[in-house]
Amino acid sequence: MQYPEPADFRSLLQDLIGKDVSVSAASGVDPSAMGHSTFVFVDDDDVPRCYAGSDLALAHSMGAALAMMPAGRANETAPDADLLEFNLEVVNVISGQINNLNKVHIRLIPGSDGKMEWPHGKATTAYTVEVEGYRPGIFAFAAV
Repeated sequence: MQYPEPADFRSLLQDLIGKDVSVSAASGVDPSAMGHSTFVFVDDDDVPRCYAGSDLALAHSMGAALAMMPAGRANETAPDADLLEFNLEVVNVISGQINNLNKVHIRLIPGSDGKMEWPHGKATTAYTVEVEGYRPGIFAFAAV
């Protein structure tokens, strides 16, 4: 699977969230930090094709920014169901960008709650993402 380049990913997030966003390559992913916002995308035959997700800090930040909530709300260290629900919308839009880059059509598994385990040892593309005024975090894609 091909994943968005940093500049394209930044543009998508910036257009969606309506705030300045910076995106740069990250050195890797801590699988234990990805447990509240990891999603599996499947193809039209329901075959898993890739993972996408973020650490909790970024999931909260993107959710709060999309919902136009204050940054203080995104600073919670415990999972916030409302912010994670808004983050799910961000991840769903990201699937469209992945679809534009690949011949295989993907979609989120229906009913996804983001609580999938991040895959260990899989090829990963990871970015450090910072939404203006919110905490930065990691967003990553991984092959199945």
